[in-house]
Amino acid sequence: MLVSACSNRSDEPVCAGINAAAESFWSTLKTEFYNRRSWPTKAEARLAVGRWIEERYNRRRRHSALAMMTPVQFEHHQQTTTLAA
Repeated sequence: MLVSACSNRSDEPVCAGINAAAESFWSTLKTEFYNRRSWPTKAEARLAVGRWIEERYNRRRRHSALAMMTPVQFEHHQQTTTLAA
């Protein structure tokens, strides 16, 4: 649905993973944020969604590239490791 560039059969496993992550994000956004509020304009909704992503979602979500830590946990770990060295 979300990744139209993945049309080659050799890319199907990669595309499935990308789509699964995107679908998970949209489900979380709609369930935890969007369906709980109403906005008078699209512009206000757009700003609120961006703020939610930056302030809540990205700070809580665990990233495989960060050893399955949240960005906040990773930064704290990096700071304590740097201070200890």
